[in-house]
Amino acid sequence: MEQVQIPNSENSYLITGLTPGVTYIVKVYAIIKKIQSEADMIEATTDASTIDDIRVTGQTEVSIQVDWKNPQAEVDYFRLTHTDPSGQEEELNVPRSQEARTKHTIVGLYPGTEYQISVQSIKGNTGGKASFATGVTDIDAPTKLVTTKVTEDTATVSWNKVQAEIEGYMLSYTSAEGSSSDIFVGRDSTSYRLVGLRPGVLHTVYIWAFSGDKVSGKSSTEAETELDAPANLIARNETESSFSLSWDPVQAEIDGYILTYTVPDGSSKEITVGPDRTSYMLTGLQPAVLYTVYIKAVREDKTSRTISTQAETELDAPANLLARDETESGFTASWEPVQADIDGYMLTYSSSEGSGEEILIGSTTTTHSLTSLRPGVLYTVYVWAIKGGKVTRKISTVAETEIDSPKDLKASDVTLDSASLTWVPPLADVDGYILTYRDEDGNLQVVEKRLEASKRSFTASSLEMGNRYIVTIVAFRGSKRSKVVETFFKTVEVLYPFPMDCVQIMKNGNKNNGIYTVYINNNQSKPIEVYCDMSTDGGGWLVAGAAYSAETPRHPSPQTPPPAPPGGAQGFPRPAERHSPSSVSWAVPWASSWWDVPGTPPEEGVQEASSIDARATSTGSSRCGGAAALLRAPPGWPSSSPYV
Repeated sequence: MEQVQIPNSENSYLITGLTPGVTYIVKVYAIIKKIQSEADMIEATTDASTIDDIRVTGQTEVSIQVDWKNPQAEVDYFRLTHTDPSGQEEELNVPRSQEARTKHTIVGLYPGTEYQISVQSIKGNTGGKASFATGVTDIDAPTKLVTTKVTEDTATVSWNKVQAEIEGYMLSYTSAEGSSSDIFVGRDSTSYRLVGLRPGVLHTVYIWAFSGDKVSGKSSTEAETELDAPANLIARNETESSFSLSWDPVQAEIDGYILTYTVPDGSSKEITVGPDRTSYMLTGLQPAVLYTVYIKAVREDKTSRTISTQAETELDAPANLLARDETESGFTASWEPVQADIDGYMLTYSSSEGSGEEILIGSTTTTHSLTSLRPGVLYTVYVWAIKGGKVTRKISTVAETEIDSPKDLKASDVTLDSASLTWVPPLADVDGYILTYRDEDGNLQVVEKRLEASKRSFTASSLEMGNRYIVTIVAFRGSKRSKVVETFFKTVEVLYPFPMDCVQIMKNGNKNNGIYTVYINNNQSKPIEVYCDMSTDGGGWLVAGAAYSAETPRHPSPQTPPPAPPGGAQGFPRPAERHSPSSVSWAVPWASSWWDVPGTPPEEGVQEASSIDARATSTGSSRCGGAAALLRAPPGWPSSSPYV
């Protein structure tokens, strides 16, 4: 107990040095000259200790952590109160910590909110003076951040709005290729579409809220963009069984491409193509089929979207075009059919002389015969298939028509030992002819003649009289030969092959007056020409001395006419008068007067002959009984003359 003397002028006193939170009994009494009045007594309790050094040590979106220094005095507990901006207050009792400072975390707060915090020590029913601090909760981070949609180069993310009052959001993303800059997003937004991303890349997306210089924690999610698809798939260079494909490569890192096409039976074929390829040749396809081709990029179990194109293979061309059965005016063309369904075939041909018309041939036909062609001409034949407005490539072959044969081979002017052979030339251009003739019995050697192409006739000579001959002729050009043309003729066969007078000539069937060849003593080597009168007195008269000219008819004889005598004139007797049994006068072409035979010619060049029958028979007898005469040549007559 302590006593304090207070001057009588005071009516109050501050007691200090008390212990906080202790109930004291205070007695007040007056003292006069050491006389003490009756005391007036009251009880008074000191307040609990005041809290010192309260501070905010941390906060989250929904909590604030505070601590303060424990007072020296004993307290029952601390009363902690926090008040939000709206004035809503909440208090709770916090036990005193045994340590020097008591800590407490206020929870259940509203994010981004400033709170007034007070702490008061309580002892019994007395509370100490409150201490105050201000705490602000953190801005809450966006929640449930997810990737809602991705494409090859975009990603859409969404989130739940924060509870705090904020100015907006910031968003960024990172990948193996680096980080993006921060992207501002309005405070009312709950989704955002990222564009311009690289295909096939895993991106980590971050988002946070901010208000002034305060920011929330970051929320994150992952977004992997799709593999980009190849672009500009193009088919070109279509053939009957293939076409090539090309495409623009993808940007993403891939394992390769999958190429698929549908075959006509409805099944699909799949082809794996390396990641560095941007083209591919499809082969082994069917002609005239419309194919749909698909392509996509792949990486592990991920695939890009599929792109497609269409391509139609060309009609296949006919194959193995052949020409056969060549004739003089045509040949047959044949080919292997196409596989495609077509409308038909077109056929045409050409030569150095021009082109033929196009011929439409049915789709099931694989042969065609060309006719009315020119012989010996080299033709080029073309065949192709058609379907609507589409045509195949042309295939071709060459064929040469056969050389046509000469026509109308005939034998004329047939004599004892010769015949004139004529023919009409072929239409084809030829190098020449091979003409042969032989007797039918094969007793004589075959005669073969090569003739120029310009020849139209040939005279066969040195034949045997009365023989039947076979004549053949073929045209040729190079190694080609025409068909053989054949004819027959028979040389003249007479009773007297070498008549010695006009009677024998008449007996050979000659009934006309004129010049004939006779052979002295039937000697084939001594022919002479004489004038025979076939009408007077039964005919058969050899007329001597009569004048006749070149217009006098000449008649063929079994043998070749005699050569001309010296001087170039025809050597034949010229009758001067009708002959008589006793003499015949002969006129020689170069004599200026007459001479008779037999006998020696006089100087004038004329000699008389006696006892000669001008119609001597082959036996030498005469109608007048005379003997055969031997003609003697005048001086200077060649010894080889037929008149000798």
